[in-house]
Amino acid sequence: MGITRQYGTMKNGSFRFGPANPSIDLSTVSSKGEFMLTITVNVRDTKGLVAAGEEVYFTVDKHPEWLLIPDVSTHTNSSGNALLSIKGKVSNNAESGYVAFKVANKNNPEQTGSGMIAFTGKQGGRMKRLFFF
Repeated sequence: MGITRQYGTMKNGSFRFGPANPSIDLSTVSSKGEFMLTITVNVRDTKGLVAAGEEVYFTVDKHPEWLLIPDVSTHTNSSGNALLSIKGKVSNNAESGYVAFKVANKNNPEQTGSGMIAFTGKQGGRMKRLFFF
C-alpha cells in the first residue's frame, strides 16, 4: 500500500487518514480469499491538539457481489490516532476495479474523508487435490 495521506481541515479541527487510496493485489489474497486492510487516522481539535477518545469508523456503501467487507469502528488513543483493521474477503470471481469507502469521526460528522480501494490483478488458481493410486 502507498503512504499517501488524505488531509481535511474543517471548522472543528483536522482529520487525516492514510493510505488515502489503498490497493489490494488479488493474486496475493489467502487461499480462502481473505485479506487485511489497515487505515491509520489522526484526529485533532480546533486548537490543533490531539483528540483522544473520538470514535472513528470505516464504511463501504456499495459492495460488489464478490466482496465482503464489514463496517469497522475504533477510538482514537491519547495521541489522537486510531488504527482501523479491516478484514475482508473476496470470492473466486473477484474482479479488478475500485470500491469507494468513507472514514469519519462519529462524534464530529464534519470530520470525514473518502477514498477508493483498488483491487488489481486476478485471483490465482486454486490447487486441486491430487490422488495417487
